[in-house]
Amino acid sequence: MPSYAVTDLDMARMAVGGTAPTSSMTEMEIVTEIQNRATAADTFEFSNFAPTANTVNVTCDNNNKSCVTGNIPDVGMLTFSLADIEDLSLVDDTGLMNFDSETQVVMIDGEVTIIQSHAEAGQDGGTQLTFQTYGGWLADSAFGVELMNVTEDGTTTNRFASFSFGDASGSNPVFLDRNSGELLQWRGTMVGTDTETGHVLHGDVSISYVNTNKNVLSEIRFSGVKNLNSGNDVTFGSGNSNDMLSFQDVPVANGSFASANGEVKGSFYGMNHEEAGGILNSGTHNVIGAFGAKK
Repeated sequence: MPSYAVTDLDMARMAVGGTAPTSSMTEMEIVTEIQNRATAADTFEFSNFAPTANTVNVTCDNNNKSCVTGNIPDVGMLTFSLADIEDLSLVDDTGLMNFDSETQVVMIDGEVTIIQSHAEAGQDGGTQLTFQTYGGWLADSAFGVELMNVTEDGTTTNRFASFSFGDASGSNPVFLDRNSGELLQWRGTMVGTDTETGHVLHGDVSISYVNTNKNVLSEIRFSGVKNLNSGNDVTFGSGNSNDMLSFQDVPVANGSFASANGEVKGSFYGMNHEEAGGILNSGTHNVIGAFGAKK
């Protein structure tokens, strides 16, 4: 049986305060949940680390839900259909054979269902791929992080990717009173990986939008991040408090947001902006991840 990205599920749940699922889901049921969100999606964020951080632009056709990525270092361009996403693994059409996967629910973290997946694919006598995925979903969006081991000609390299997709609002959240100083806030879950060790990370995310008439998020904060392979706290340093990674004054336009340094970007999801999600890619802190939050 293939090993999962997180092997001690009880330790993982205890580390982040998650709870065990009340009922089991088959792999097909999990895939169906992801595909349902993919079918409704019109926004897809994708980020790559191979071996340096790159945020890749993805263009999606809303009519047939097909997407084309920008150039991915060491990979090239990928074309895929959101409706065909399975096990949160993005595999280009290169004739890969012997595809095998296992997927299970890890925990329920607030209103986010967290899953993990292990998949293997390869060509006879050629390239072998191993995918370790950790991610989750809410009502209108899904997100995840993926560690890819690529073995070719006897040499194995690690690549990382994070993604977020869903039924995008396409507009900025609306305040009840433009002069009230009203605060809108979304809280949820961040998943990621340490790009040096490949260990799985899991923490909290909060997104604050204050009515200042400037169309900027006052803060996107990642906190309480744990290394799920050890259960230890993750520290960031470098201008952030040890247990927190914060991005402030993040511009918002047409329902999407992105920090000035490009390390965090995302969108609001749902008819009434009930959810927010996106990707994190920080070479400074050796972390690539994704997140989903609810208002």
